Amino acid sequence: MSLDLAIAYVKGQDIAPYIGCLDRFCDKSGAKMWIYDEPSFATHGEAGLCHVRLGEGNTPLLAGEAKVLVALEELEGRRALRYLAKDGILVLCRFHRLPLSVATGTVGYPSDTLDILANRPLFCVQPKEFSPLLVCALTLRAMGVRESDVRGILANDSSDAIGRAFGKSLGV
Repeated sequence: MSLDLAIAYVKGQDIAPYIGCLDRFCDKSGAKMWIYDEPSFATHGEAGLCHVRLGEGNTPLLAGEAKVLVALEELEGRRALRYLAKDGILVLCRFHRLPLSVATGTVGYPSDTLDILANRPLFCVQPKEFSPLLVCALTLRAMGVRESDVRGILANDSSDAIGRAFGKSLGV
């Protein structure tokens, strides 16, 4: 059995805390982790999508396969939405970190992005409450990991963020 996750981000955002969190989960659960970051040669400001598979197999992510999509920026979440499974959960960080194409004026920032994303089950992280630990705890929760197990996985970190993650309801 395997579980696919996708992390959508703008190059320059640090995804190491999220990979580290999943690595700790694998250490505790005995699962294998396979990471594929397809635009690893992209420059700062461009779109990034990291595929993480927990379990067996090492094939690239296909549309509709990710159980969890972590969007570190709204527009990148919209771009990666096709990878989210029909029963998947979106962890959405409500940031507007402008991708290069938007910052240079090549394209505009779509005004309906949040409306499109809100049509899927999601945990929403507002900018004022953002912390990598909160996003990690929400990711583990979206994977179906119990709160007590998340506390064990993130044992050396703030329990406040874990409590907030498990107190959140689905929705914007």
